[in-house]
Amino acid sequence: MPDNRSGLEAPATQTRGAVQAAGPQAGELFRASALMVMIAAGSCVCLLLARPFISPLAWAAALAVVLAPTYRWLLRRLSGWS
Repeated sequence: MPDNRSGLEAPATQTRGAVQAAGPQAGELFRASALMVMIAAGSCVCLLLARPFISPLAWAAALAVVLAPTYRWLLRRLSGWS
């Protein structure tokens, strides 16, 4: 068995007589891949649900920016009304 004191070789683990290189296990890779697929699918569902609201929200934002000076003018003119 080679001397592993130099620290240059990857550590190995002993499993039932077979030597495995240290690294990600197949189960960990599957779990990570499944998580990424679920996150992508969830993001797609969220975008599909939000899609009908994007256009009205954009119009509302545009109108708010365009009409803000008029709103401030009206506030000044009507400030005495209670």
